Amino acid sequence: MATNKDEVTLLPNFDVNGNGGVVWTSLEKNGRLPCEWEGGAVSLAFSLSRETRFRTIEMAVAWHNPRVKFPFASADANCTRRHVRWFSSAKEIITYSLANYAQWESEIDAWQNPILKDPKLPTWFKSALFNELYYVADGGAVWVDCDREMTSKLEDGDPRKEFGRFVYLESHEYIMYNTVDVHFYASASFGQLWPGLELSMMVDVAEAVPVQDKSVVWYHSSGGRLQRKYVNSVPHDLGCPGESPWEKTNAYLSHNTAEWKDLNLKFVLESYRAYSTCFPSLEQGPNQAWFLAKVWPMCLSVMRKAEDHWDKDKDGMIENDPHHPDQTYDMWVMDGPSAYCGILWVCSLFSMWKMAGVIGDEEESSKYAALMSKAVGALDAQLWNGSYYDFDSSSGDRRRTIIADQLSGLWSLLIGLESWDRASVAIEAPLSPALNRSRIASILKTVFENNVEKWMGGEMGAVNGFSPVSGRPDITAAQAEETWTGVNYALASIMLLYGMDREAFQTAKGIYTTVYDKSGLGFQTPEALTADKYYRAPGYMRPLSIWSMHTAYCLRSQAKEEAKD
Repeated sequence: MATNKDEVTLLPNFDVNGNGGVVWTSLEKNGRLPCEWEGGAVSLAFSLSRETRFRTIEMAVAWHNPRVKFPFASADANCTRRHVRWFSSAKEIITYSLANYAQWESEIDAWQNPILKDPKLPTWFKSALFNELYYVADGGAVWVDCDREMTSKLEDGDPRKEFGRFVYLESHEYIMYNTVDVHFYASASFGQLWPGLELSMMVDVAEAVPVQDKSVVWYHSSGGRLQRKYVNSVPHDLGCPGESPWEKTNAYLSHNTAEWKDLNLKFVLESYRAYSTCFPSLEQGPNQAWFLAKVWPMCLSVMRKAEDHWDKDKDGMIENDPHHPDQTYDMWVMDGPSAYCGILWVCSLFSMWKMAGVIGDEEESSKYAALMSKAVGALDAQLWNGSYYDFDSSSGDRRRTIIADQLSGLWSLLIGLESWDRASVAIEAPLSPALNRSRIASILKTVFENNVEKWMGGEMGAVNGFSPVSGRPDITAAQAEETWTGVNYALASIMLLYGMDREAFQTAKGIYTTVYDKSGLGFQTPEALTADKYYRAPGYMRPLSIWSMHTAYCLRSQAKEEAKD
């Protein structure tokens, strides 16, 4: 900030296509800016006495775009950005920032220092943990407030009253907002750092479940013309910038995601996790009971669809489509019961059982307890091979593929715990024998020894699929041969929870080293890496799952302290 003795010079315009000489030459000669050309700059000139060795200059830059416009949004669509609730001009933003930035820096230090100064955490991990948050701001995020008309229609306890509505892109290349199957992983960061936004996003998804869009679209991978959004199905995404987000969902047009086996289950798992973890850190705003009452009917509808349509032989276990990819690995076909969707299924049944108990619905509680027991038995009988869960129920060597992400459903439950040892047993007991400590340890050991250590010298994380028969990555699908950055961070968090610290940090470090040190992709972490140095979808939401490693580390540290007491 300038004083009365300082001289401020402005350069409203300069040629931004030049070499910058017009700016620097003038500053070098006389310490002032020329007033010409086509770009903008500001300079502050001041004098130093002989006794004064230095002086700090405070400068701020702000922009004020009060509204965001989507091409096909309805005339009354709420498009007022969230910050307008407090600021009406860039000048107000700058004034407030200069008056408060010192306090912000202090609060940031208070947040980061316990992690940065923890000698037990690797330096690279501290870097990755905070740096991966770049995507929340750089991922095409749009945060709008609810206008008066919408607010008047919202019920008391709705998180959108207090926190507005938030969307961000799946990737810089995959231009879809709040992609449900991917945000499922990224929500580990939102639930911990911005619980109000996580609740708001979950309510937006819940309200999209019963909506149908009868407009006909062409699904270019699976083929065929079908309606865009079906009733009682979780949307793949909440739309895209080129249409009207929230109003027009399912911008993804590769497959008919109404038949995806993971979307409904992830919605249930994330709803239960949000209910369990997001409210304790909120001082005001949304109501926990209201939230559960809001999502519970949607959870019931999507789970009934899964039970009625996807468990074809009525053995308690859902089956994948053998002809089309029908989950987040949208180029990797799973045939019949599969490890990935099977464990998502039994864990979502657990979530339904827990939520029914909280609500006091004894009929649904009994139903889901029985169905969970039946599903666990089917999963155990059909896919457990003594060391890990078979990839799926297909015939031949492909069945034995080790999928690194097979514990994704359990991961969602575990990072939602408030404490570790006793709470983890409370989860494992109803899911046993499919998921108990010895079996989980066996799966993690198998994945590490194969997908990690036998892949790129153990220095590139875990490959998605590894064939123990051939001794190399599964080559039946492109995505089987990839390493998914966000999946690795989630996998590493489970390893941390089960005491496999060395394996966890080696797995995660492989991602950090490849992305930041070898590829120069820091602050544009891609979704996928390949052995031949290619990458896919730079700037991606899933790597935000690294915050689940922080959650796991804290849970284990807390358990150790409790054990001492």
